[in-house]
Amino acid sequence: MAIYAACVWLGSGVTSSPVVLTSNGDDDLRSTVPVQTLPSGPTDPSEIGQPLTEEEFHSNISTYRASELDSSEKKIPDELLHQLWGGDIMTPSGDKNAVVDPNSLWPNAQIPYVISASYTPDQRRVIGYAMNEYHTKTCIRFVPRTNQQNYIYIRRDLNVGCWSYVGMNGNGVQDVSLPDYCVSYSYPGSVIHELMHATGFQHEHQRPDQQYYINVNYPNIRLDNRQFFNPFKPSEVNTLGLPYDISNSIPRLTLQVQFNDNFICGLAESVMHYPSSFMASNPSIPTMVARSGDLNLGNLKGFTKLDTQKINKLYNCRY
Repeated sequence: MAIYAACVWLGSGVTSSPVVLTSNGDDDLRSTVPVQTLPSGPTDPSEIGQPLTEEEFHSNISTYRASELDSSEKKIPDELLHQLWGGDIMTPSGDKNAVVDPNSLWPNAQIPYVISASYTPDQRRVIGYAMNEYHTKTCIRFVPRTNQQNYIYIRRDLNVGCWSYVGMNGNGVQDVSLPDYCVSYSYPGSVIHELMHATGFQHEHQRPDQQYYINVNYPNIRLDNRQFFNPFKPSEVNTLGLPYDISNSIPRLTLQVQFNDNFICGLAESVMHYPSSFMASNPSIPTMVARSGDLNLGNLKGFTKLDTQKINKLYNCRY
């Protein structure tokens, strides 16, 4: 029977989407790039929009037509791109790794937020839909900010890319950048992805056990971007004892581990896994290929079952 068609029990010998634990202090090529200073949080009260409504949280976005932007509008300035670890993760100091420890989890699984007033009604529906996916499938709750010291500001600034910090950085307001091309009815997973960074997760394709699941084509990646594909060391991340979330490419060795209560029915593609063409110098040649030969990596639609299991396990909640 084909593995992808079976419902199997997976043991604790395999692992899940990495949560960064420590910074190893290594320098990377971004240190040679001048830092572009971005404002943190709203600079004027008029920039703050009304909290999302229950109607917006429960939007059926599949009934709307996507409005796609020209690819030229998706350009991120090079000086900013080189500050973003993995292409979409901002760190407070510009270090390669964000530091995530128990103090970097959001208290009581509640993430206070404010949202830019410049989003259109349709864009608010997409963001509301993404947040509601957390509300219905995990214990995470996005709550309108009142007087909380630490909170996220969902900003719409154009041409600064989709990005977030990892976890709660403890420095007050922290931005989640969602410009127009990141907020689409066609791929709400882009919003879910950035919010999952804010919740405390790194990218799936940088797991320590990456080599058992994907092959990375480094020659087709620009030299200064190759670091974004390097797997973390086991000492650097906590993968929560859950499996690598990738389609049709689970290696045979995972069937030999001791069974436990981690039940996975079918295999999917984590919303935290980048696509096979990510950062390709030649877009016609993949940068990542599953060991099974599958090129269908990642997804932009939404959570997989494993994604939500990871969140609930990280925050020690039953759901």
